[in-house]
Amino acid sequence: MHILSLVFVVLLCGVTVRAAVPQAPAAQSALATARPRQTAAQPEATDIPAVPSATVSAAATPAPTAYAVNVVSHIEIEDITPPPATPFAPAVTAATVPATAAAATATATTVPATATAAPVTLGQSPAPAATPTWSYQTDTQSVQIVRHEIKNVVYFAVDIRLSDPRQLLSAFSSDRFDGATESVEDIATRNGALLAVNGDFATFNNGGIILRNGNLYRANDSSRHLLVMDAAGDLIPYTEPPENPEEAAAQFIEEGVWQTMVFGPVLVADGEAVPLPEDFFISTGLTTEPRTAIGQIGPLHYLILVVDGRQEGYSQGVSLPRLQELFLMHGVETAFNLDGGGSTTLFFDGKIINRPGNGGQRHVSDILYLLP
Repeated sequence: MHILSLVFVVLLCGVTVRAAVPQAPAAQSALATARPRQTAAQPEATDIPAVPSATVSAAATPAPTAYAVNVVSHIEIEDITPPPATPFAPAVTAATVPATAAAATATATTVPATATAAPVTLGQSPAPAATPTWSYQTDTQSVQIVRHEIKNVVYFAVDIRLSDPRQLLSAFSSDRFDGATESVEDIATRNGALLAVNGDFATFNNGGIILRNGNLYRANDSSRHLLVMDAAGDLIPYTEPPENPEEAAAQFIEEGVWQTMVFGPVLVADGEAVPLPEDFFISTGLTTEPRTAIGQIGPLHYLILVVDGRQEGYSQGVSLPRLQELFLMHGVETAFNLDGGGSTTLFFDGKIINRPGNGGQRHVSDILYLLP
């Protein structure tokens, strides 16, 4: 009886799981599939939405508890409501602005938390305790980081708003695409990064189309999923590789693709969870692990989730189905899993702010980052 009631609730609330993400053609219209739905016009070069400063009172107001339906077994899981943020803005000094962005004076500020919505709400309970927020804002970009604690999971939600997609940069270890590795902190510091996370460990194997900062490094066959950041800054996921990677790469360059990531799996497309492949190369998809993943909420509005894990008494990590649920709760249209486990690292304002799961930073081949 309880199972039938839950099925009725799920059907009533319209929770759906996306059937598939179309395959990328070899040469024509390679960027036409699985585009995120956009609800607003593309911002101009300096059109960052105004983000006012805010304060949070000491007395927390009770908020609805978010529950979700597990996308694998369709059963109810525990409370996954993110706690509200307590303002905290560490001092950040203005440095340089990317050449593609207008000059601006940077100031540390407190940014209100992005509104989120859960797929299914089945009850109410007091909101969890507030947690610190780190933030940074200029006329051309804003970054807000909220640390969430949900039972035995700690994760960081990094909300990013840009004025130009070319502000989201990639860098390789030792500035070489040859298999060299360094810590995220070392790569980020050498490149003057404000914010950085581990990427897809592009040199771990020889497969896929690797295009970074508009430059092509590799165009090979791969069984892994592909994420494309096009000239407008839209994240476009593919669950099937192009039939002809060299032709697809040439088209990507012609159309101004800025970044590609070869890892996966694709987690969310068109605002819906994508069924996870059972035979995917990640053997830890259903186990709780540290995770790093990137998503898109709207035009030039991104969300990176960094989940700590493998640390008893602190954070156990999450499975890929649970990672999907977290992204959907935060309202993304697209989400893509990056390298995780011991690689999961979040760098901000000169230091590592998460707790990497191996007792130290794993050396990786590449990062995604923002300049101040």
